[in-house]
Amino acid sequence: MMSCGEIKDSLGAWLDQELDATAAAQVRAHLEGCAACLKEKERLEFLDAALKRVLESRSAGVAFESIWGAVERSIRKPAPWYQRLWDRIDIGLSPLRPAWVLSVAAVLSLGAFFLVRYLPEWSARNSFTFVESLDAHGANVALFRDSGSRTTVIWLFEPPEDQDEVSEEAPAASTGF
Repeated sequence: MMSCGEIKDSLGAWLDQELDATAAAQVRAHLEGCAACLKEKERLEFLDAALKRVLESRSAGVAFESIWGAVERSIRKPAPWYQRLWDRIDIGLSPLRPAWVLSVAAVLSLGAFFLVRYLPEWSARNSFTFVESLDAHGANVALFRDSGSRTTVIWLFEPPEDQDEVSEEAPAASTGF
């Protein structure tokens, strides 16, 4: 059985027919036997009727057609491009998306690693080759590097006869030590 406090808390919902059948039957049974709760119910019904009268009299002069027309126009109006863009970005930033992004990034990274490692013909398409000439302490050196075949060739060579070499002087004799 419900107490008077619980009934008074449930009266609004009971008057609006928002209670389930069991709770509504309990409220109805309590009201038949409790004068204080019945008086509270009548007070709420009087207040409800007074509010309806005031609202109906005030709303008689309002042109609801123009209001509903404005609402319908705003619903049908397409969103500006920046709002649609933000909506797409916002969807991508939702809490569930980072988990998917990290998973996809991990799978793509592993896939790229295994393609390069186990399919050398795939990585050969992305190879680079270059020749570099260096002067290494008076000796001329050329490097040939090919990343596709993982080859490095080093040659030591002398410049052609017609090319001027920088003359190297012998270090001056020192009188030290």
